[in-house]
Amino acid sequence: KESLELLQKAEAIGENLESTKKMLFDVHMELGNYDLSKNYLDQISNDKKDFDYLIRLSKWSDHRGNLGAAIKYMEQAKAIAESSNIASTKQWVYTNLADYYGHAGKIEDSYSHYLKALKIDSNDAYAKKGIAWIIYSYEGNADEALRILNTITTSFNSPDYYLLKAEIA
Repeated sequence: KESLELLQKAEAIGENLESTKKMLFDVHMELGNYDLSKNYLDQISNDKKDFDYLIRLSKWSDHRGNLGAAIKYMEQAKAIAESSNIASTKQWVYTNLADYYGHAGKIEDSYSHYLKALKIDSNDAYAKKGIAWIIYSYEGNADEALRILNTITTSFNSPDYYLLKAEIA
């Protein structure tokens, strides 16, 4: 909510308006203000070669229940990320695409994208959590999933790791 207030001030000032609108889309999605999110999505570039637009269009498609479109747009963003060769951008796309693949039941694709993220940053807790979920939910190996989660929680104290550990237990 604080971010929304600051972004509204930035929007009123009018500098870097395109970036502000992208962030307003993100904040409104997080707050559940979907009509406002859609409004900002419509205001930003709709260039299918624009990474920032594609990832937001992907998130919007997922919200609307169109997982196929969400994957398609994130795959397009992945191609841009890979051609830019910015490690943090590739890592982000890989984990988001891995999530989508997992939701679509494409477990091998999901797993391979989490591994791609880990090749960039071997400490990527989010990718490790995704792998732990796959090991638990698809392979039925609770012990190995908990082992992975225990390594994560030695450095990261986010509640979602503990919730997953509790679910597995």
